[in-house]
Amino acid sequence: MNPRSHLLFIVAFLMYACSNDDDNGEIPQAPTPPSDLVATDVTHKSLTLRWSDNDENEEGFAIERKKGADPVFIEIARLEADVEQYADEDLAAESNYQYRVYAYNEAGESEYSEVLDVETLPASLEDLFAPSGLTAQAESDSEIQLAWEDNSDNETGFELEVAIGDLEPARFELVMEVPADTTTLRHTGLSANTNYSYRIRAVNDEGFSDYSALASTSTNNSASAPVAPSGLVAQPLNDQEIRLTWRDNSNDETGFELEAAPSGVGTPDFELIATLGENETTFTHSGLSPLTGYVYRARAINDDGFSAYTDLARATTNAAPVVPVAPSGLTAEALSIAQVKLAWVDNAGNESGFRVEAYADDGGGPNFTVIAELGPNINTFDHTGLSPGVEYVYRVKAYNDIGESEPSNTASATTPSAPRAPLNLSATATSPSSVSLTWTDNASNEDGFYIERRLGRSNFRRIATVNANVRSYSDPDVATGSTYIYRVQAFNAIGNSPYSNEAPVTLLPTEITSFATEDNVLIFNSAVSSSANTVYNSSSNECGCNFSVLPFNTEFVCGFVALKFGQLQSQISGRTVRRAVLRLHVRSLPANLTTYAVNAFSGNWSTNTITYNNAPGYWLQRQVNITSPSTSVIPYEIDITAIVRNWANGTWSNYGVILREIVPATLPPVSLLNVSGFDSIEVNAGSDRIPQIIVEFD
Repeated sequence: MNPRSHLLFIVAFLMYACSNDDDNGEIPQAPTPPSDLVATDVTHKSLTLRWSDNDENEEGFAIERKKGADPVFIEIARLEADVEQYADEDLAAESNYQYRVYAYNEAGESEYSEVLDVETLPASLEDLFAPSGLTAQAESDSEIQLAWEDNSDNETGFELEVAIGDLEPARFELVMEVPADTTTLRHTGLSANTNYSYRIRAVNDEGFSDYSALASTSTNNSASAPVAPSGLVAQPLNDQEIRLTWRDNSNDETGFELEAAPSGVGTPDFELIATLGENETTFTHSGLSPLTGYVYRARAINDDGFSAYTDLARATTNAAPVVPVAPSGLTAEALSIAQVKLAWVDNAGNESGFRVEAYADDGGGPNFTVIAELGPNINTFDHTGLSPGVEYVYRVKAYNDIGESEPSNTASATTPSAPRAPLNLSATATSPSSVSLTWTDNASNEDGFYIERRLGRSNFRRIATVNANVRSYSDPDVATGSTYIYRVQAFNAIGNSPYSNEAPVTLLPTEITSFATEDNVLIFNSAVSSSANTVYNSSSNECGCNFSVLPFNTEFVCGFVALKFGQLQSQISGRTVRRAVLRLHVRSLPANLTTYAVNAFSGNWSTNTITYNNAPGYWLQRQVNITSPSTSVIPYEIDITAIVRNWANGTWSNYGVILREIVPATLPPVSLLNVSGFDSIEVNAGSDRIPQIIVEFD
């Protein structure tokens, strides 16, 4: 930060602090830059600047100037608000100057105005006056300090002349040309114990002024004056003190003289600030102003005279200490169940450190306590050892020897925790084989829910996992007539909640009904039978046949048994079918293992219309394949749930099936399905051994 910005920052901060009781809620804005910068009343030594004030909230204006090829602008004046002109009266004739102006307030600085380029007028000889008050003082055996008053403002410089020894008949000679506006000069390289007389005049392009009055002095005796000190260093200690140190190169001094002058443009106007004893090499210059520059020089003294001065040393006092600016942009992020990370913006350059304050938000109100003191320039902190599921509120203050800053913004973070337990679990049997669960989601941080169930007094086991925010579940995997107990648990990455309440439910038994066939007909295709057109119906006797083979893709079809269950329609239409089996009673086993196919009818039929070559149509895609039993099984049950469900929901009609024998092509084409192998209506009319469908439905 450059000195001007640093100073303006402090000024802006103090002005902001002083106006902090403004409760209008508006955020201060930097002012609009001035415009229309012009120069009027230009002479060889002065001009007047004028500009337009484009804002109403500035607190003042700053004027900056640059001469000719100088590399940087220098601030030359600060003005109050609403001022729109400034007279610059410290100029050189026939010189180029550039000016710019900016406004400022507590929020900051405006942009610069446009840069104004001005040329001063030539000086005239009529206004060139002779310097006055010329003095000469011996500083050592080889140096004389000269000083005078500049009475002109249009000189381009001065001519200094000197005469050595007595004035008569001595002649003055030009010793050097001195720049304009200079009022002091050190004449060096002189002879010891010698008298020198001086005169000076101002010059410009028009000519010369009159000479000043004469000033004479003699240099010291070189044999007795002390040796000059060296290595003068000036170091600011604080806003009011500068420490000086130097090397003592003499062994016959009686002491040292220290001189100081304000630091600035031009030749320093030194004043004696301290006379010290012999062999001393340090001094603290105190009682100074903050942010003020000083230039120093020192010399040794004894009874015979003075040494030469040291080289100049410069230093600027520190800014007056202030309370640091408050941190801002505080953020808090929970990293785990026991750790929160804080980060903030350090807005101060003078803090000794930071104090982090916090409290746990348990409903008792803010009660900040200091949890950490950190060093300067730190802007992060990890708060550890925390409890899960707790909201912590934070703020940060900067501090130094003057005091604490205002607190930063507050920031809060809640450490993660396992979710809360679900509430109000209820279980309802929605059918003899289905249970519906509902519960209240009492958490906002769950990843999902575990559903557990037990039967009677058995142990709970997990039966399902559902997503977050789900509040119901249907359990389809239950047995009719059983009593189940359910519970639900929420979970997340941290852990599991406690369980909900336990919810029991008892399922009603499923309705089970059996249906016997209406018709039982054997249909076959025979090349040797003499009764090729015989219709086999309910009045027929049990028969045995030799079957010829019909090709069916790569398999062979040997005979059909058609079974019709017309009474099913009124009982199961629109009902939910849980399970259905075709029950057949086996009388004898086939010669070889084979595959039976059970197909649903594709059309209606009547037993009076069936012949050997007029079998009922059936759907190949509506098929259930089963393998013949290897031992006598009474009864022999075939699962045809899929077929019966399609009857119940109205997808299929006709309520009948065909039982076919499918013989792989690798087996010989022989009759494997003997009708006498199954009991039929003809054999056991009215008996429960006739073909039946057993259906469980709701």
